[in-house]
Amino acid sequence: MNDNFNSHLIGQVFKSSPTPLYHQLFSLFKARILDGTLALGLRLPPEEKLADLFKVSRITAKRAMDDLAAEGLVER
Repeated sequence: MNDNFNSHLIGQVFKSSPTPLYHQLFSLFKARILDGTLALGLRLPPEEKLADLFKVSRITAKRAMDDLAAEGLVER
């Protein structure tokens, strides 16, 4: 995993938003993948680390990563 990877590089999720947290996380990653902020082939942190970085549950991180995989944006 890239040591420079952190939530500040990616963005934030907001518990007060009406948009579900998993979708906020999915949208952040999708945008950063498509705009090149996250380089193709970059190894993302495991779900547990993502959950910690973004202050969400592991299930939330898993669902976001599953949705990214379903769109072909990440490999699981």
